[in-house]
Amino acid sequence: EIDRKAWEKVPNWVAWIIYAMIDQEGVRFDVKTLKELLRGKAGENEIEHALEILKSSGEVSEDPTTGEIKKARSLTDNADEVPVALV
Repeated sequence: EIDRKAWEKVPNWVAWIIYAMIDQEGVRFDVKTLKELLRGKAGENEIEHALEILKSSGEVSEDPTTGEIKKARSLTDNADEVPVALV
């Protein structure tokens, strides 16, 4: 059985894409821009939620002055904590 805590540690596909976009130059991490880059495949709420999860979990950090988003750690650092059944 997969518990809620383990499930919440696994980023959804939107979070993975946003995380990967951090390496690209010129990407703005506002909801409208990300929605356009995702070609409307994700809704604004889903994008906002993914950004919040990435920030609150410490996966990414946002410079308070410039608003620049940077990777803080790898999404797969704690892969051992993800149950095989969840994968």
